Amino acid sequence: ETDLKLYELEEKLEESGFFRAGKSCIINLKYIKSLRADFDRRIKVRMENEEQLIVSRQYAETLKKRLGVK
Repeated sequence: ETDLKLYELEEKLEESGFFRAGKSCIINLKYIKSLRADFDRRIKVRMENEEQLIVSRQYAETLKKRLGVK
């Protein structure tokens, strides 16, 4: 738990490989297992622990650029 707001946490962790995936989610890019296009330009992310997350369309293009994917 933290008293920081999500945008503050995002700023602190960005250089450590974390990425804002939506309004309430930050993910560690090092632990992404796979990506899959989803409905309405969103991206479905499967993490190494098999958890599935949705990257909102607002952040999808930035994620692709950070990972070097088209």
